[in-house]
Amino acid sequence: MSRSITKPLNKLTAASSAIASGDYSATVAVDRKDEVGKLSRAFNAMIGQVSKARQGMEQKIIETGEVNDQLRNLSAYLQNVREDERMHIAREMHDELGQLLTGFKMDVSSLKRKLTENDDPAIKEKLENMSSVIDEAVKFVRKLATELRPSILDDLGLIPALEWHIQEFEKRYNIKTEFRSDVHQLNISPIVATGLFVCTRNR
Repeated sequence: MSRSITKPLNKLTAASSAIASGDYSATVAVDRKDEVGKLSRAFNAMIGQVSKARQGMEQKIIETGEVNDQLRNLSAYLQNVREDERMHIAREMHDELGQLLTGFKMDVSSLKRKLTENDDPAIKEKLENMSSVIDEAVKFVRKLATELRPSILDDLGLIPALEWHIQEFEKRYNIKTEFRSDVHQLNISPIVATGLFVCTRNR
């Protein structure tokens, strides 16, 4: 009688140890209808629920990892879109608006030459003011286009662009800075270079 009780209990103990080790396939054979049999059936039912819950959690972990990957890809895509848009706006400002202002200044200069015989100081002052305003507008457009997307990043690469950024930072905030790099040129993709430059610029 003792063996008939201890034997199934030993099986339950062995199955419990297997579960504790991570083996959720362990079950206990049920061939009795007494209390020990009831305990075995309850144990097997519990194992089924635990195994199902574990599979559900593993699936959630996988799905969470996939979502995180999708979010990272989306973030990288949006960053690339933003940089492409900044590049497009910078080029439009530098080319289109810059050309308009240059043409306007040429017209003002031509007008000044044609009015050399006019001694009206008010007209001369107005033309000089217009020329000065145009010069300031050209500087502003160039500065804004450079801040949106420095052409040096595309023309010379990341290291020169970072050197330029440090110099501009020092000029703007009057803070002594020093840029050091053991690398003169990095062989990285434009997307990575843009991302690194944006991270540095936004700090």
